[in-house]
Amino acid sequence: MNTQACPKKAENIRWIERKNGAILLDPAKGVYLKLNRTAADIWRACDGTKDIDEMSKDMVKIYNIDDTCAARDAAQTVKYLSKAGFIKISRYKR
Repeated sequence: MNTQACPKKAENIRWIERKNGAILLDPAKGVYLKLNRTAADIWRACDGTKDIDEMSKDMVKIYNIDDTCAARDAAQTVKYLSKAGFIKISRYKR
């Protein structure tokens, strides 16, 4: 996964914020995902302007984890959400 990718939420996705995460729903496919708090934070950051590197730096600050762990988690979460159709990669930063 290119860490300069700027993911954006797919337009048809609905979501509900929960105390410890979020639930995403794709009504067209009838598919939903439960996200933990960390994955929900990454989901919320998917606005098409932030790249994966920026998201992982935010995770380091919020969760007090090391850079390597944050980068891996952010990239894996974005990859999973992208493959499931919940986000799209709108552009890449250079």
